[in-house]
Amino acid sequence: MYYHPTSKNIKKTKPIIFIHGTGMDHTVWTLPVRHFLRKRRDVIAIDLPGHGSNQDKTLSSVEKISDYIYAFLDKNSISNFSVVGHSMGSLIALEMASSQPERVNAISMIGTAFPMQVNDALLDSAKNNSQIAIDILTFMGYSYASRLGGNKNPGIWMTELTKRLMQKSSKGVIYKDLKACADFKYGLEKANKVQGKVQLILGSNDFLTPKFKAQNLIQAFKNPSVEEVKGSGHSLMMEEPNKILEYLKKRFPTQSPVSSLKRDSAVSAKCCFSDFLQQFAFSMARVCDALLGTFSADVMFRASLSSAVSVSLSPGLSLPLPLSQ
Repeated sequence: MYYHPTSKNIKKTKPIIFIHGTGMDHTVWTLPVRHFLRKRRDVIAIDLPGHGSNQDKTLSSVEKISDYIYAFLDKNSISNFSVVGHSMGSLIALEMASSQPERVNAISMIGTAFPMQVNDALLDSAKNNSQIAIDILTFMGYSYASRLGGNKNPGIWMTELTKRLMQKSSKGVIYKDLKACADFKYGLEKANKVQGKVQLILGSNDFLTPKFKAQNLIQAFKNPSVEEVKGSGHSLMMEEPNKILEYLKKRFPTQSPVSSLKRDSAVSAKCCFSDFLQQFAFSMARVCDALLGTFSADVMFRASLSSAVSVSLSPGLSLPLPLSQ
């Protein structure tokens, strides 16, 4: 099992487990994972077998994947946890919450539906490892607007990023993922067994798992919270990352406003001091450059800003700048 962050001790914790969808890996959860880690929540973002950095054999059903994850949790003495899953990952979250309901505190199902039907032509393309399958999933996985661009994070090409991520998948992975979604049975009965809190986050322009396809599932749960992301397609974490994080924060609250305010104030003060050092280094570097011509200011200031990258300003002059948070 590969999970992120790999350096964190997860034994006997009560983590939020993030599970990706078809042909993806843990990197689709970068924003929420970083947020909850900063809020001192235990987090595990996994790569499913055969995906990303997980070299284990790809599994053929949602039930087998659920058992695989439970074996990992048992090995690490994790008895209680919450699950966030997107698309196929949402079905895995449902399976985990219904098979051992006493262990799952809450689930968030993003871009979900039941049954999660898969077109036969798409399955055939995926079985033959055709690029056509990736093209279809990418095209149908985004809203009309997002296909043209408009990412909330400047400089990122959403659709091409998704294609490249899927193209990294090993042979047969996308087909097995899609087949596992199509073969998943008894979803409504399983929803009735869930004891933890339930959240569904649905895109209003989702063409792969349309909102109306989730209505029976919504009714099968006990008092679920349902959030709609206006204008978003199936790739909600890419199209509306900040909105998804807002909804996840509602489902998985962190510390009290008072303690958060104290910590934010400390972080703000730390950032101000860092800005002061940066401005001081910049000013002194300009003085050195003026007095000494092409003499490098690196030696004088690099030691005081250890977490830095060098940005070339002029021949022989480089200024260390702090890495972005």
